[in-house]
Amino acid sequence: MKKAILFLSIIILINLFGNDDFETYRRQQLSDFEAYKQKEQEAFERFYQESYQLRHKIFEAANSRSLESIKALGISEEQIAGITSALDDKVEFTADPAQDRVTITIEAEDKSEFEADFIEEITATHNVQKTESAENVQYTITKKSESSRILYHQGEVRTNLLQTLRSYQLDDVMIAAVRDNLSGKVNLETQSNPNDSFKIVYENIYLDGKKTYDTKLYFLSYKGEKVGNLEGYRFDSSGNTLFMPSGEKLSAPSARLPLDNFRVSSPFGIRTHPIRKTKTMHNGIDYAAPKGTPIYAVSPGTVIKAATGHNGGFGNVVEIEHPNKEITLYAHLDTIKAKKGDKVATNTIIGTVGTTGNSTGNHLHFGYMVKNKWVNPVSLQLQASPKLDGDNLNDFKKQMNQIIAMMKDEGI
Repeated sequence: MKKAILFLSIIILINLFGNDDFETYRRQQLSDFEAYKQKEQEAFERFYQESYQLRHKIFEAANSRSLESIKALGISEEQIAGITSALDDKVEFTADPAQDRVTITIEAEDKSEFEADFIEEITATHNVQKTESAENVQYTITKKSESSRILYHQGEVRTNLLQTLRSYQLDDVMIAAVRDNLSGKVNLETQSNPNDSFKIVYENIYLDGKKTYDTKLYFLSYKGEKVGNLEGYRFDSSGNTLFMPSGEKLSAPSARLPLDNFRVSSPFGIRTHPIRKTKTMHNGIDYAAPKGTPIYAVSPGTVIKAATGHNGGFGNVVEIEHPNKEITLYAHLDTIKAKKGDKVATNTIIGTVGTTGNSTGNHLHFGYMVKNKWVNPVSLQLQASPKLDGDNLNDFKKQMNQIIAMMKDEGI
């Protein structure tokens, strides 16, 4: 039976391919497919073209009545386009820039669709006056008057920073901005000390005398025993994200890497000593970098040692004790920029890279001690803190100086 089916199939194929009309049939099929694809493409193009024309039909009419004047009232093209699908061309815009208003006239039967698609959205920023007749409905739209006020609060933290901020009746937007900017260093709910203090400078925006949620945070400072002195300034391109005078984000983690640019030349752990050539424990991380590269304190603390000389092979060294009694060590320095007893903050330059003591090249030996035991500095969760640079840093510095001048003028 199987042989019979196979034989029959072969006969059919021979007849088909032997038929002179097969090539004609194949070409017809290809032609039909190409025609189908062409029609499909035309349909898509027609759909998008019609959609585009529908959304922009209103602009063609508005352009003749000064679209720029309408847009000057804060009514966006997207807002105007939002009603075209319902009203098509049954709407008329007339602008009166001298009175800072625009009048929209539509046929009476379309008013409910218009209100649903447009009025509810625009009343947050505009006043709308409605005049209705049997034939049409007119909406006269004027911008709400805008005003602003510079405010500031400063004082000592009481129970915690969150409750202190709420006692000044700050809104949730401003409290969230403070929280976000201090998130890498201060916990608003749990971290506070009797001598900790803060200052915030911000601007509230009002429409027709009513406060909006559009609040601009210009300056924030926090002084605390555990975190040192922190301060950040607004940079408009970043909204309420503040930056320190160095160009680093105020929200950057309190523990940072001791160098901006480096390569790890020797990790923490057992290694072959580069000079003695014996297996030994390496109680730190070596960061190779050019001579003179700035070295930063990785977190706030007090300098407990700043010494030149051999120092057990470490050469010129700086040691910093942090509030939790942990110690960081910076060794083989070329120059020392701190002295014993100095209070340092994150990013304070405490020296420069060198090759003093037992060293085979320019590098920083960075050690981290917890409870009198050297541990892997990776446990500090050190993070690189990207900074503003180039034109961005220059623009930020200009804005920072403007904010400082503004605060001086306001008596803050």
